[in-house]
Amino acid sequence: MTDSEETPQENEEQLKYPDVVEPVLDLDLRLLVLMVNTEENRGTSVSITLHVPGGLVSGELIGREDYLDRLDRVASGAGMSGIVGFRRKAAEVLREAGVRKTDDLPRWIHLQDAAVVGPNGRLLTFPVWRGRLADVAGWSLGAFR
Repeated sequence: MTDSEETPQENEEQLKYPDVVEPVLDLDLRLLVLMVNTEENRGTSVSITLHVPGGLVSGELIGREDYLDRLDRVASGAGMSGIVGFRRKAAEVLREAGVRKTDDLPRWIHLQDAAVVGPNGRLLTFPVWRGRLADVAGWSLGAFR
């Protein structure tokens, strides 16, 4: 065997598993989401339009805690009182179990009074909307109604 030939064991080690590649998230958008997620900016909203696969989403960017408050109000008003507070309860259970966040920057975006335009041009409105930042292809300040 020459120096350039690999043993079967060396070849197996090289072929184990590929690295997982995550999409690069827009840093400016993540920082904007981080800003509205802070306690001192609680209650703050920013008009925004997001370009996502299949259409546009437009509304008021709000922080996670404001999103959870609004989600609870919507659930209560729709007669779904059993799910009120479930996200906070789940987060508490995870914290107690020692589960920690691996990334301090947000990976999700929350809107209130959202309008969604799909590929057929139909406009749908929602009191709250949540989406993955990884699915946002572009964004602009300002919302359409």
